[in-house]
Amino acid sequence: MTIEPGRFRQAKDKEQTSKRLDHPADGLIPVHWLHTHAYCEFQLYLEKAVGVEAEPTIEMLAGAQQHAFLDAEHVKKAEVELTIDEAAAKAQLEAVTLVSRDVSVRGTALYGRIDEVVFEPNRIVIIDDKPGAQPYFTNKIQVWGYCQAFKETYGPVVPLFGALRQEHSGSVVWLEEYLEDHDNLVTVTVNRIRAILAGAENPQSSGNSRKCQPCRYKESCPACVGQL
Repeated sequence: MTIEPGRFRQAKDKEQTSKRLDHPADGLIPVHWLHTHAYCEFQLYLEKAVGVEAEPTIEMLAGAQQHAFLDAEHVKKAEVELTIDEAAAKAQLEAVTLVSRDVSVRGTALYGRIDEVVFEPNRIVIIDDKPGAQPYFTNKIQVWGYCQAFKETYGPVVPLFGALRQEHSGSVVWLEEYLEDHDNLVTVTVNRIRAILAGAENPQSSGNSRKCQPCRYKESCPACVGQL
């Protein structure tokens, strides 16, 4: 997939901004919480419901630095300023590929900023940059969350695809069309997260002791007892 031609800076879309502001502030969940939930419900519960604080890991800091570098490189190469709607229309009408980074989305349940969006004539690709080359489910469901929020924010008329890309090599390690089953899974997961945070449901352990050892919350986690 060629994504270098036609990089652009995202302009504010007055119509879409107005739509996003109509969404309630309460109850919206950051898309990246889907990743945390899929990795371990207790981790999400301890951080967001209990309020346990933990220092960021070296990997987290390195990832933030790499994302900032990629964003800066994009700005240097950006040729024009377009709204998301303008980019989608231009890609279809002129049969060109356009690329933007740090794209804001705010759906009915989820909000966040997408690492990169590629607008092609017959599809739109939602890309999340990750340090690893393995397309784990935890990463996929985060991408599906971005797809849902993008669909609800901008109403694309061409199919959406989700992709994972190794942030240093630039290699796409997973690419899949976003389907109704994925949308339903995201909705079910959002409802589960809300229930856990509200105290209506108890968090479940991942059952994988290998996740406990590097966990930043292991000292406060009852699920880690006897696994370390």
